[in-house]
Amino acid sequence: MDTSPLLCDIRRADALIVETARRLYAERPPEAGEFRGLFVTDQEFFDLLARPFGASLPCEVPIPRYSGPTEDRWTRLQSVFSLEQAEADILLLCLLPEIDLKYERIYGFLQDDVTCKRPTVDLLLNLLWPDLGDRLAARRLFETTSRMVSHEIVHVSPPFEGTDSLLRRTVQIAPDVVRFLLEDPGSAPPVPAPFWLTPVDKCGGAPAAEQPPSALASLIGDADPPLWIHVRSERPWCARALAHELAARAQRPVLEVSTDGLEASGAPNTPQGQIRDALLYNAILLVWLAENADPGGSKERAPAWATLCENDALTVVWYGSPRVSLPLPQDVDIAVHTLNIPVPDYDARLQLWYSAARDLPLSGDADLPALAARYRLDGDQIARAARAAFERARQRYAATPQIGFDDLASASREVSAVRLGDLANQIVPRHTWQDLVLPSDRTAQIREMCDQFRFRHVVYGTWGMGRRSARGQGLSALFAGPSGTGKTMAAEVIAHDLALDLYKIDLSGVVSKYIGETEKNLDRIFDLARDSNAILLFDEADALFGKRSETKDAHDRYANIEISYLLQKVEEYDGVVILTSNLRQNLDEAFMRRLQFSIEFPFPDEAARREIWERTVPPEMPLADDVDWDHLAMRFRLSGGGIRNALVSAAFLAARDGSAVAMRHLLWGVRREFQKLGKLVDEEEFVPAFSGHDLRGAHDGSGGR
Repeated sequence: MDTSPLLCDIRRADALIVETARRLYAERPPEAGEFRGLFVTDQEFFDLLARPFGASLPCEVPIPRYSGPTEDRWTRLQSVFSLEQAEADILLLCLLPEIDLKYERIYGFLQDDVTCKRPTVDLLLNLLWPDLGDRLAARRLFETTSRMVSHEIVHVSPPFEGTDSLLRRTVQIAPDVVRFLLEDPGSAPPVPAPFWLTPVDKCGGAPAAEQPPSALASLIGDADPPLWIHVRSERPWCARALAHELAARAQRPVLEVSTDGLEASGAPNTPQGQIRDALLYNAILLVWLAENADPGGSKERAPAWATLCENDALTVVWYGSPRVSLPLPQDVDIAVHTLNIPVPDYDARLQLWYSAARDLPLSGDADLPALAARYRLDGDQIARAARAAFERARQRYAATPQIGFDDLASASREVSAVRLGDLANQIVPRHTWQDLVLPSDRTAQIREMCDQFRFRHVVYGTWGMGRRSARGQGLSALFAGPSGTGKTMAAEVIAHDLALDLYKIDLSGVVSKYIGETEKNLDRIFDLARDSNAILLFDEADALFGKRSETKDAHDRYANIEISYLLQKVEEYDGVVILTSNLRQNLDEAFMRRLQFSIEFPFPDEAARREIWERTVPPEMPLADDVDWDHLAMRFRLSGGGIRNALVSAAFLAARDGSAVAMRHLLWGVRREFQKLGKLVDEEEFVPAFSGHDLRGAHDGSGGR
């Protein structure tokens, strides 16, 4: 026979129910018969009238209570929530139908209602308190402010239609509490999103480079509740690492909860229920505090938030961005340890990379210092990137995988990738240095940009220049020049060379006529881009970055505020920001002075046009012998973008003719490009220099293949 405290108390509760049911059965009117619970007989009616006021159900069960060892879950439940013996008895009576379905029918009999399969408040009061005064005093145990209800140990049903009587409401023990009491002691609850629990054996310590500061070392080592630590950091991994460090030292699980979905008490999967589980399983509660959220600022969130803040039996680790403070209620006195953890710097990232790649088969070009310098990742992201890179290499060479730099770089971009939604479009870099045709000095400037980003950890970190500047360590540049001169291509070349994602910002979705919306959009762009290590390309930025106007009205003041705010965001950004403009003089001079690079993209001269024509042709494209690049470059003044468009048109004409791309196709493509640009078309300019070329021959009305 199992003599655990729970089973002993269950037998006591069962004896109470059996004795009460037998007495009621013996006293029932004979005419009720099999229809008992469906109607009230005349005899029952008069018996009810004759019953003394305040009389209880007939029961008297002298069953002894358990008095043995108390190392079990039932005892823990009572201890953690400081439950009275009466509250424990209520839980026992509510637990019986979860153990044996016969109690559903028994409760239906006792309550004279076959449809009522859970005990009502009235039945519980009558079973446990024979005296009327005691029953009236015990009603408080079923109010929303009671320990059992506020912690969601039991759920009291809402009022029935047509009555608000507390006595008629049913009481049911929470399913997760049933699971805690009846399942294997080593089991953990199936926690629904957005809550999840990490078991004890999965909680590891923080990586070496993200160990908590020495000031908290002794605090963590002696982590006894109540202990609240507010972690302020841009990266969630820091908070999770600290929580897991606490858990590993204390041999406790971690339960993670988001404050985004704080709801009213009684709703399914509320934070109150998760706090209850954290207490039951002796878990460390890791709470994610949403930025700009006030969890106690609404009627729906306040009860859950109050439950969380008034709880002094947990170790709680908070997380929020550096701009978020802990919004504790004024009447709550909690000792909070605030811990500011910056994103790992270059040295810390390099150590994390060495740790993550220690047992990986790296090839000779796996430049870990370059990865640490280029990608602003935290410990969790670096660990995931290392695993993803290994999987990439294993898919190529299952027997002897070798992880190269490209594998690690691609994996780093994947783990930090985010979607900028409708505010930006991602551009896949397809152009390299070989595609860029610019004056040598302009190309040298672009290479200098890449070098500054690539070696910033040396200059700003090792050589100490970062301590002498309040600016961010990112790069900002203006690419100015006529349309089609290679500004976007140069941005692609930089992204390809640095192995970074490139996002082209849609200014129409950023600038808003509503006050404050533009700043919100800019915040969103830069925050998401920061986390994804992306290059931001503000194309045709004149509209947003234009000259500040004289302040004549509120609209002018607000427009100037937008520009100033954007200047601040660009300077704070740790990545690469590129602005393009067709006219440099349209941009505000104060803004120009704060950019690190300003590169002019000139309209290509004849020599550059010839080089662009040749470089734009793919090696797979067949060319006729009569193609004359010198003639095209000399006679037709097109930008690089115009040359590409003309070549594409010519290629389609040649494909239709089933021939190689000939001079007549190219001339026709140039003619179409001139027409599209609104330039005057002098037919004499398109007369081929070689005999046998007829422009109209490129479109003779015949059907294509």
